[in-house]
Order: sequence, then C-alpha cells, then structure tokens
Amino acid sequence: RSTLFPYTTLFRSRTGLNLWIQSSQRENIKWQIIDLSGRTLNTQTRSLTPGINKITIDVSRMPKGVYFINVQGKGDNKWMKFGKQ
Repeated sequence: RSTLFPYTTLFRSRTGLNLWIQSSQRENIKWQIIDLSGRTLNTQTRSLTPGINKITIDVSRMPKGVYFINVQGKGDNKWMKFGKQ
C-alpha cells in the first residue's frame, strides 16, 4: 500500500494547478480533472520518485467553474475540489 496520499496538496497559481505529492517509493499515478456534470476533461499518468514530486497542470483553456481532481495510485484514491475563475 502506498503512503502517497496523506501528503497530497493542491495549490492554484496564475499558470494552473500545482499538485505536490510526497511518495515513499517509485510508483505510477493517474490523475483526472472532472467537471460537475461528471465529464472527464483531462486524464494523464505520471511516474513518481521517492520524495516530493511537483506536477503542474495547465487549466488555462478550461472555462470558469468548479472542478474535481482525482488522483489514483497503488490502492489509493484522493479527490480534491478546485475552482477556476
């Protein structure tokens, strides 16, 4: 089981979203951005290394609104909510 998700944090910046994930091991994750109607707008995978990993997600072309990001790893799944203005 991964110890990844107690250490997942999402920050908005002017250029997009910064997702900081601390991982205790090498592993692959998948993240998805989903709108309020349940439609998946973006899906990507990423390989993490042990330590703190930063993932920058460009949301500049997305319309204003409220969204969810779902991050999935080995046996873990975390949902976070964010708004775009």
